[in-house]
Parts: sequence; C-alpha cells; structure tokens
Amino acid sequence: HSSARNVVERIFGVIKRHFRILLLPPEYPIEIQALIPVTLCVIHNLIMSHKRDPDADGEMPEGDSRGDGGTGEVGDIEQEETRVLHDSIAEAMWHDYQEYLRKRGQS
Repeated sequence: HSSARNVVERIFGVIKRHFRILLLPPEYPIEIQALIPVTLCVIHNLIMSHKRDPDADGEMPEGDSRGDGGTGEVGDIEQEETRVLHDSIAEAMWHDYQEYLRKRGQS
C-alpha cells in the first residue's frame, strides 16, 4: 500500500514539474478537472516515448533541480529541439482531434 502511494506521489511530482496547470486553482467544471491528471499523464508518456534516451524517466538528475548542471541555462540547440518536438506532438494531437470531431459530426 505504501509503495503504491509513493509511486502515485512520484507521478504527480513529475507531472506538476512539467505541466504547471496543476499548480493553479482550477477554473474548469469538475468533469473537466477529473480528466486533467489522466490527460497530462498520457501527454507525458507520449513525450517520453518520443525522447531519444529510452532510459529517461522524466526526472531531473538527482541534486540538480533544473537538469542544467547548475548553470540555469538551456542550450540553443536543446531549446530548439524541444520546441520542434513539442510542436510536432501538438500538431499531431490537433489533427487527431480534428479527425475525431469530423467523425463525430458524421455519426
């Protein structure tokens, strides 16, 4: 029981670091609020499945909360790669959503 709790707490910690929406007071109906954590987990897993390092778990290196060696800087190349990855994932999700809406309208 306690190990399951630790896993859930770790998951929420990772998700809260990546998606700041969980740090803000909710502005959505309760039905939407209930979907947000699961949706963020799915998005996180999707991003992790597209990362080059199969051993990456979404965690920052121990002792370094930024993962930048303590410099506070992100390299231009890394920043551009991240932007491109996020844009491609967002675009794919948008196309999937548009297809869903199109099919739903035809039903």
